[in-house]
Amino acid sequence: MEDDSDRLSAMERELGSQHQSLNDICDQLITLIALSGGVNCGVEAPPAVANAVVTPLNPPNTTTHRLKPATPSEFTGDCTKGCGFLNSCNLYIGLAPTQFSDDQARIY
Repeated sequence: MEDDSDRLSAMERELGSQHQSLNDICDQLITLIALSGGVNCGVEAPPAVANAVVTPLNPPNTTTHRLKPATPSEFTGDCTKGCGFLNSCNLYIGLAPTQFSDDQARIY
């Protein structure tokens, strides 16, 4: 019986750790969207995020060969999917900033 309670305790600790990691990732995503001027879809950043320091997960790639991110899907005109489309455009532009030197290039 003690073995089962130890296993349950360990699982609860791991679940709590994973929950905290997911919250941290969510906070970082909200911060990144806010810093990049992303579209606000009714999600407000928690107050603690305003002072958060975002550190890159991986060091920047210094090689000249990079994979090209997938382009956003074509907008169908569906109003309910407009926010997602704008977010995918912002993500694409953010992943390939050297390809978009001015607003005209971003619009195209």
